[in-house]
Amino acid sequence: GSTKYTKRSCLGFTSFSIRDLLRSKEPHTSLSLRTMDGGNEVGEVKVSRLQVEEEDETPLEHRVSLQGSALCDALHFSVHDKENSPMMRAVLCSQVCKVYRFETEDQRRLLVREQMSETPLSFSLPKQLLSALIQEHASRVQQVKELSDLSPHWDSLRHDVISYCNHLIGCYQETLTELENLSTSPCFKSSGRKSDRHLQFVPTNLHSQRMEVTAPGSSGVWYQVITFGAPADHHQAFKHGGLKRLLSKHQSKSSVSYSLEESYRAKELLVSVAQLPPLIFGQAEELLS
Repeated sequence: GSTKYTKRSCLGFTSFSIRDLLRSKEPHTSLSLRTMDGGNEVGEVKVSRLQVEEEDETPLEHRVSLQGSALCDALHFSVHDKENSPMMRAVLCSQVCKVYRFETEDQRRLLVREQMSETPLSFSLPKQLLSALIQEHASRVQQVKELSDLSPHWDSLRHDVISYCNHLIGCYQETLTELENLSTSPCFKSSGRKSDRHLQFVPTNLHSQRMEVTAPGSSGVWYQVITFGAPADHHQAFKHGGLKRLLSKHQSKSSVSYSLEESYRAKELLVSVAQLPPLIFGQAEELLS
């Protein structure tokens, strides 16, 4: 006979707590089905709780409540509560899970559950950082502009500072605009995109790997690892050298050392200059009187 191949695709995912399902007074619970990046709703699924009918004079609602409470107490410290907490749902998305069992030397069967997750913070935090940098440099430009009249030398330095800050603001704004205009809601930057200039503030390969090992009669043990690629100057192709070279180059150009005697002399001159205005005003009044 002919062999048929069925192509399957994942529409989305949803998660729920067994505790919430058992404690709910309704036999059915409706949950929103979200895309793998957690950004959009693509449908709805309904989870049903099966109730085994028994000859018991206890009211149905009370029996469900008692049984649900007993099971909830047993699952109180289980991984499901941890996974479905608001904190975990806020920082993890696009989960990929694998479950398997194997036997130990003492003939016990261990349940192992591996889960790899991405996080929307990979993009949301860089956006907030860029916005903060833009505001900081804009405030610095305004402060420099509000300075009083300066000598030609200091006025030239002021223009240099304003030009440099405006250049940074333009670069940050361009990068922020590129991140805002991404067609999808990304949560992950792969190593293949580490040279993209508009993704230079986004961490590379940032994901969480979590493994739960459960033995019969135990609540399970968690092993968690957070992985990310080492930050580097990939988008500039390392044309400026490494961080150590850049720092040493900056220090050699900008560092100016003064002796203790020179510093003491400068302080004396500043004190003398501060005493000049009242002295000049006093002598000017004597000349006018």
